[in-house]
Amino acid sequence: PMVAALLWLLATTGIALELYNPGAIIPGVIGVICLVLALGVNQVIPITTGGVMLLVLGALLLGSELMVPSFGILGIGGIVSLILGAVYLVDVEQMPDLRIDVTQLAIVAGVLGALVLAMVFAILRGARGAVTTGIEGLLGQRGRALEDFSKSGKVFVNGSIWSAVTNKGIVHKDTAVRVNAVLEGLTLEVEPLESEISTDT
Repeated sequence: PMVAALLWLLATTGIALELYNPGAIIPGVIGVICLVLALGVNQVIPITTGGVMLLVLGALLLGSELMVPSFGILGIGGIVSLILGAVYLVDVEQMPDLRIDVTQLAIVAGVLGALVLAMVFAILRGARGAVTTGIEGLLGQRGRALEDFSKSGKVFVNGSIWSAVTNKGIVHKDTAVRVNAVLEGLTLEVEPLESEISTDT
């Protein structure tokens, strides 16, 4: 029964991870192999539908944690569902002598859950990182004024020429500027850094 529980745990978790992260390959391959083996075990050991459904639910919750991070709520629910599913997996009414070692099962489910949660926290940490591409990546960037202007003019920022406006006084040609905002129409709001002369080309 312990082997059957482990196979179902790996099958549901592996397949769910592959579905939520297409292209990972390894979880999907392991999940499918374990699913085939688990179905084979079903011919020997009576398996309850409720137990399997709890395992599937647990895998889906863990996968959902990867897609929509809930700061561990879905992940913890998934781990609990996996443990309960494995505990109730074997139909003890048909084979009362078969019992699952709950301690070993909790350790395995905990390890699987910890791996998934570690992936979630890595995703969240990466999401909090500074944006360095796209429009948001322009904020705080430095560039060079291509002409003298007091209201609007042209600046060279991040390898491109942009229309710019300022409310910080006069911006002199070749003065370094810093982007404070990106306005409608892809116009940059800049401020001059008078003490710096840009050497950008």
